[in-house]
Amino acid sequence: MKLLKQESDLVEVVTSPTNFHAVGQYYQKFEPIEDAKVIEMDTDELLSKIYEELEGIQQAIERLGKHLGHLAVVRSRNSES
Repeated sequence: MKLLKQESDLVEVVTSPTNFHAVGQYYQKFEPIEDAKVIEMDTDELLSKIYEELEGIQQAIERLGKHLGHLAVVRSRNSES
């Protein structure tokens, strides 16, 4: 996380596992790509893929938020008794 914060203007962290080393460790297929390949890719195609990934991440965060919200409601109901 320290490295990300050094390279970014803003880093938002929902949770940071103590054993976090790289984003790729959470994907089944996360292969490295050469700089030359990235440069040759069409910018529109690349942006389209990025937006698709971000949409998937946003949906996952929303599901997590709903799940955490349900947990908070259950916890507050249990604490009333």
